[in-house]
Amino acid sequence: LDVPHTARAYDTSVFMSMAIHSLIDLPSDAIQRVILALSEIEIPALITARTLSAIEAVCKRLRCDAVAADAVWSLLAEACYPGESLTRSQLCAHLKKWQEYAAAVELPTVEQMVQVVARSATAHSYYKHLNVGRNARFSFHLSQVAGMRYMPARDEHTKFSFVDYVRGDGTEFHYTWTPTETYRKRFGFLVYCDGCPSRPSAMLGKAQPIKVRSKDGDDVAMPAYVAGDATTLCSAAVHGDGREHGYYTKACQVLISRGREALEGVVREGDVCDADLQFRHYDDEVILPPEVL
Repeated sequence: LDVPHTARAYDTSVFMSMAIHSLIDLPSDAIQRVILALSEIEIPALITARTLSAIEAVCKRLRCDAVAADAVWSLLAEACYPGESLTRSQLCAHLKKWQEYAAAVELPTVEQMVQVVARSATAHSYYKHLNVGRNARFSFHLSQVAGMRYMPARDEHTKFSFVDYVRGDGTEFHYTWTPTETYRKRFGFLVYCDGCPSRPSAMLGKAQPIKVRSKDGDDVAMPAYVAGDATTLCSAAVHGDGREHGYYTKACQVLISRGREALEGVVREGDVCDADLQFRHYDDEVILPPEVL
């Protein structure tokens, strides 16, 4: 760990180059097996794509073996951008654009990560917008325009853009309003996304790409596997200390009087919750979080 970053990067690149060049001595069927193994081990899809591209760059023979690994490229495309049926070259172009976008964003400190989680939990009245089932999506990601104000395109010949929030710009109407400079100090380039409650049958589902925006008006698709790693499901209890609102008091009474079976599976919220703040959701179908049971 005391080796300078540039030296570590150089040592790693030299090692990878030596490892890839050693493939030349293997028969084609063995090389194909090595390439297929890249899709079977738990490494990020971006790293796998870069490794395959590096193999192709060594010589014509390895280029043919790597390009022939259609199954691996298809798996990578599905992991990154499901349903789009991207070709190898299209996938590499998408990933290159995403990598360049991510490289331009500073990683947050631990303190900034903790603070953005706390902010997101109280940014809206989730105690009334969400129900007591853990079925609303929450996600976090890095954004080049974190804490900035969206400016729509003036006409069909211009792009949208982003500007800093500053005192006196006429936008100070919500209690979460924060100047961009202050936002960056507290939260870095982190932002969060929230969602409405979904039916229990929908739940988290398959991860999807997230569209992230740059300051100069370009959209970049964050790979689905990256977005999925930062996505979870929340309930109304995410807002502050949910224990204060009695969300699960009635559920506890049902558990004592009728047993666990009465609370398992899909239930009508009004049958297991009588919290005043939840009256809008009494007819929602919910699955109670396992911790409640």
